[in-house]
Amino acid sequence: MTENIRKYWKIWMLGIFPLAYCLLAFLPIPQGIQIGLDPSWRYALSRASEDQLIFGRDIVFTYGRLGYLITGAATNSNFFHILSFKVLVYFVLWTLVIIKIFKEPRFLGKLLIICSLLSAYLFSYIFLLDPSYQILYIIIIMLSFYDSKSIRQWSWGLGIVASICLSIKLNLGVVVLGSLFFLLLGDIYLSIKAKKPNINTILLSFLDSALITISGQFVIGKPDSIEGIKKIVICLLLSAISGIFTWWCVKIGSKDLEKTQAVKLKNIILNPKIAGWCIFYLVYSLALIFMLFYFSHPLIDYLKGSLEISSGYSEAMTVVSPLKRELIIGISEVILVLTVLILIARESSLVFSLCLAFILWMTFKHGFIRQDGHTLFLISSTPLIVAISLTKAKKISTIRKGAVVYIYLLVIMLIYGFTSTPFGHKEFAQGTNRLAALNPSQVAGNVLAFANLGKLREEVDARNQVNLSKVELPESIRKVVKNQEIDIIPWEISLVEANQLNWKPRPVFQSYNAYTTYLDNLNWNSLSRNPRDYIFYNFESIDKRHPFFDEPKSFFYVFCNYKPADNVPQLIDLPGLSKLIVLTKLNSSRCSPSTQTKNLSVRWNSDRKIEVGDGQVVRLAVKFKHSVFGKIYKTFYRNPPVMLSVTDENGGKRSYRIVPGNAQNGILIGHLPKDSNDALLFLKGQLPIAITSIKFTTLNSLVYKPDIDLSFTSYNIAEYKLKKAKDFPTNVVFVNDTTKVYGFMDSPSTINTNLRLKRRTSVVANGWAILPEGSALPTKVLLSYGNENTFFASAPVNLPSPDVAKAFKSSRYSQVRWSVRFSAKSLPMGESVIKAWVYDSQKNQVFQLIGEPKIVVEY
Repeated sequence: MTENIRKYWKIWMLGIFPLAYCLLAFLPIPQGIQIGLDPSWRYALSRASEDQLIFGRDIVFTYGRLGYLITGAATNSNFFHILSFKVLVYFVLWTLVIIKIFKEPRFLGKLLIICSLLSAYLFSYIFLLDPSYQILYIIIIMLSFYDSKSIRQWSWGLGIVASICLSIKLNLGVVVLGSLFFLLLGDIYLSIKAKKPNINTILLSFLDSALITISGQFVIGKPDSIEGIKKIVICLLLSAISGIFTWWCVKIGSKDLEKTQAVKLKNIILNPKIAGWCIFYLVYSLALIFMLFYFSHPLIDYLKGSLEISSGYSEAMTVVSPLKRELIIGISEVILVLTVLILIARESSLVFSLCLAFILWMTFKHGFIRQDGHTLFLISSTPLIVAISLTKAKKISTIRKGAVVYIYLLVIMLIYGFTSTPFGHKEFAQGTNRLAALNPSQVAGNVLAFANLGKLREEVDARNQVNLSKVELPESIRKVVKNQEIDIIPWEISLVEANQLNWKPRPVFQSYNAYTTYLDNLNWNSLSRNPRDYIFYNFESIDKRHPFFDEPKSFFYVFCNYKPADNVPQLIDLPGLSKLIVLTKLNSSRCSPSTQTKNLSVRWNSDRKIEVGDGQVVRLAVKFKHSVFGKIYKTFYRNPPVMLSVTDENGGKRSYRIVPGNAQNGILIGHLPKDSNDALLFLKGQLPIAITSIKFTTLNSLVYKPDIDLSFTSYNIAEYKLKKAKDFPTNVVFVNDTTKVYGFMDSPSTINTNLRLKRRTSVVANGWAILPEGSALPTKVLLSYGNENTFFASAPVNLPSPDVAKAFKSSRYSQVRWSVRFSAKSLPMGESVIKAWVYDSQKNQVFQLIGEPKIVVEY
């Protein structure tokens, strides 16, 4: 290395200042609390650490107990923890890069390595914001120093790194363990090929790394790490004593055997050193297993839960972009990089090439499961993989070919870095002004921020408060839920910090992540065993899913056991979060035991009719079965999205994405609200229009077997049956004063005088209503037909009406809209005129609203 410095000292002197400038330009600044889907889980990680929740049980996610250090939201309590760890990762990465540059004899190799790092920082916002990708770079560079002569020491070191990485993020731990596996596998092959088998050492190395990884997880995996260390020390002492005692016994016993008879036996079985180490490993392994189960350590739960999320991700989160060019670019990068790795494997380093090929596959799959901004995972990793692999090259021809591939990869990264629509993207999150990070004023700002960390912490906290103010609940609602146990569906966890709520999360705390039946069951168990006092609910999901499909069994429990709170009956609109519903526990479940179950099968692209009785909801359990081709396809690439097309009683058609991994738990299918207002009415007791037929489609049906197993289950919902006459006020006085306006029935429209409905269908009526001056605000609107002085439907008056308040120039009328869905069976056959009346409960009078739509009911 010294000769290398002397040879290139002028270049080093010229490069040291730009290098130092870049070091300052990319200093990691912690990100605070923000509003939205991704910022929400980042805050949840920080909150889980602060509350000392158990990962794998209280929380199930792909990030572990230390995950908040790299991607958590910085709060007043964890600011310096996050900052310190990010700075540590940052300087470890740069230190390894500098060491690698010093050790690399070729100038081209030095240039490619430094360009790979700088281009990743400059042209990939993901790399800059998420240190997990910086850790991936650290792993790649570390592996380039691997020496099979020190395989035991490497197994110890990689075991420690794997344990830490598993506690940060499952994928990082898998990368380290997978790389170690390929290191050992390659060494076995090379030792056999060289006719110098070293199987014993390699197997011991594997055992060392496995025990170190598990031991590290035993310590890190629970909040009480000191107690974990004590238990590990006890295991080590017990194992050491057992090993030493065995060594002594074998050594004494072997002396009593005849030398001529026992020489082979002594060398193989009665070797004191081998016997002692065998007992040490055996006792330590058994003691470690015993402690994991006896003390109910969450390691198994954490690994199982994280693997469930990772495996379900490719089915549930696939985004298939129509941009074929981008997919071609991605595949071309993989093929070219694999070509370089094959060349390196043939001439010098099979083991290292295997490790990099494994990492390449991981980044490709992660980058193209969701073909959107996630493609940067692959684009920003491939240049470094090629640059590091070329440091192992010996032939000039290999270096030249690798350099050509590197230039291609770098050009692709530049396209993503400097264009807002790379390869046809209409909108790309990265933007184009990536060189702004090198602006002298910004670099100076970074330096000043680190010069006064106390001030930086205050600035982050101030931004947190500004963001949290956007989701502050009204004081009246905070008083209602104060100190009560709450949960949040589907994801906006920032409500907890903004309102100091007593959050008791479901294990899979964001609904869309419950990709499998196992994960959905975890949430259902949590809710059913410890029902929350209140649930903050948004009718919202991602990727065109219906919100009811995200955690089907858990949501069905919520549906049966919760209702909109009486003191918060309307949708809540906040600056950063709209249409929030506050749910409270029912005294008993509104859902009767299942009344009917029907099993059948359907083929892809085939319509299947379903039957929904009055006052019933229907759940549909769906079982998709992969073909042999599909199992291979989804393992190495991704699973195509599955869509469920539905037709309602009025002939309306909609299409929603379904999650194959959790659909077997039974999605609500009989009635599917279209929007938040519809969902609020549904939860209050008014069934939406029924679904009459369904159809399943996918982009590539070869991935699945042709038959889909279905199981329909019906439940009676007493609250949801049509209102009886006894539910309406009696002996009311009808006031039909056309000179005054008490409101309008906006829908059904009076323009269409012949609205025709089948008897099995339903229709929505809505509008707004007020009472005469001096009266209280109305609470109810009643519907009648023809000249009948009886009612067939009612609706609460409590929906937002900013337009009415503006028209009357009074905030008093900000919630005077109403909406109700009623069945055509409520009307007589033939033509009926529908009338709406606002009810004055103090005087027992009703005042007619403007609008008299005509509805024709037919068979």
